[in-house]
Amino acid sequence: MAKPLPNEAALYKKIKDDKIAVPLFVWDAVYVLLGDQVSFINFQAGLYIEQGLPIPLNEARKMLDSVMQSMEVVHKIIYTERITSADTRLQRIKAEGVILHPLIRDFFTHYLGNDLHIIGMCLQFYLDDMGPEPVALHDALLIQEATRSIRQFLDRLREATSTGDGQ
Repeated sequence: MAKPLPNEAALYKKIKDDKIAVPLFVWDAVYVLLGDQVSFINFQAGLYIEQGLPIPLNEARKMLDSVMQSMEVVHKIIYTERITSADTRLQRIKAEGVILHPLIRDFFTHYLGNDLHIIGMCLQFYLDDMGPEPVALHDALLIQEATRSIRQFLDRLREATSTGDGQ
């Protein structure tokens, strides 16, 4: 969904060649905190797509809340100083001083930022106070496509940053 970077293949090769890794506990936090929210958004969109119905406003609001929570997780993983004592799943990242490699931060910002932004903008359009209306089927499909893009990106980056030794 997010437009591929022009030199994406070379960047993934650099990650592999330079053995740029992301600790397993960071991936665990990403998949639990971000993955669960993205799965919820995908499920909700899919539920209404299967029925050929627009997404009702109350469900769209819940989905937008999940988008906002997802964005917050991404920001906290990138900018660890934003992690608070309430962020129990992220505490180890802060405690161990994990700072993502600049290339990984760029990937997170580009792919997660763009796809989450697309979902959020789409939902906000329908939730506008001037004329709220259910999310149209064609936009539910767009939302679902963006959630799939997020999952594909996360899986590809996780594979590329795996050291093969459980890290």
